[in-house]
Amino acid sequence: MPDQIFICYRRDDSAYVTGHINDRLRSEFGDESIFTDVDRIALGVDFRTTLDRMVSECQILLAVIGEDWLTVRNQEGELRLQDPADFVRIEIESALQRSIPVIPLLVAGTKMPSKDDLPDSLQDLAFRNGTQIRPEPDFHTDIERLINSLKKHLQTLPKGMEDEKRGHSASEAGRKDELEQERLPAEVRLQREAGEKRSEFSEVKVQLEEEEKKRHQIDLGTRHHTTKKRWAAPLWVVGFLLVAGASWYFVAHYQEQVQAAIAALAAIQKTTADDEVKLKADADAEAKREADAIAEAKLKADADAEAKLKADAAAFISEGISRAALGDHKAAIQNFDEAIRLNAEPAFMYKQRGASYHALGDYKAAVKDYDEAIRLNAEDADAYYDRSASHNALGNHEAAERDLAVAAELNSKHNDPR
Repeated sequence: MPDQIFICYRRDDSAYVTGHINDRLRSEFGDESIFTDVDRIALGVDFRTTLDRMVSECQILLAVIGEDWLTVRNQEGELRLQDPADFVRIEIESALQRSIPVIPLLVAGTKMPSKDDLPDSLQDLAFRNGTQIRPEPDFHTDIERLINSLKKHLQTLPKGMEDEKRGHSASEAGRKDELEQERLPAEVRLQREAGEKRSEFSEVKVQLEEEEKKRHQIDLGTRHHTTKKRWAAPLWVVGFLLVAGASWYFVAHYQEQVQAAIAALAAIQKTTADDEVKLKADADAEAKREADAIAEAKLKADADAEAKLKADAAAFISEGISRAALGDHKAAIQNFDEAIRLNAEPAFMYKQRGASYHALGDYKAAVKDYDEAIRLNAEDADAYYDRSASHNALGNHEAAERDLAVAAELNSKHNDPR
């Protein structure tokens, strides 16, 4: 019998070990005896009804329970096992309600869930005798023990359960035929109905002809044989014309209905296509609005961040200049460090920090800052003058003279009235 064993599991919890269990059971019982995944459910059907039916057709359900089986959550942060539409919950509920044997398979050392851990509809699961499925080297031993237990279960299932499943399958087949009939296009249904009507009228015509023949034969045996014979032919013709006319009327009538149905379907298809185009245009417009809003928000955030950065830098600059003016050059250097870190007027900051280093007697550090200030602004005559003083303090008199000459040249160029 197909799908004797139904394997219920969570992909987020135990997909890997379930794959090994599935492969071993299929090799033992055959592919048609195992149902493992909801991927076999057709698109567009109600998965709740389908899962309930498929579980009802199995003989044993294996519930694979891993360490995250109870705690897996959906996108809203809710426990999936508490959701009535959860696949795992639907499958186990259906088996418990039908008294189908449910065997918990506890993997990765998972403990059996307690009654209080389960929804009301699943609490009977806590009292089902389960078995451990451990990783290698114990996997082979555990799966063999499970297979032996399944064979015993399948051999001892009552015949009544088999008869009930066969009856259930037959009723399901009937419902399938009804659903298939409902899914037929309107055009095909109308054509079928027209054909059935034509067949009915043909049968009526044959019956009338048979009745007319009988009457004709009876008339031949009576005294008024000649008189009735004269009327028999006209009556037969009238009856034939009536049947033919009725047949023509109903066939024409149903042909009109078929044409109307075809036109209605064409109109529906056109409306659907127009709606899809409009929906796509609306979705594209909404996506553009959202993208524009995000871009605008980012620009505003960047502008706010830049404004804050400038405000912070300005505060450090102001405080550093004030401390330098008061002679607290160490504290001033810390302020200039922060301003440089914030990339606020870097050339000016290096020159200010160099002046504080010079005031503290750290002439090498001063020269280094003046070098950076000049690299960033080679037209700053004051930076050359200040570096000249630091070079002179270090005894680098030639370098000091060169800086003085450059500073004098820059001043002359900048003060040139031309």
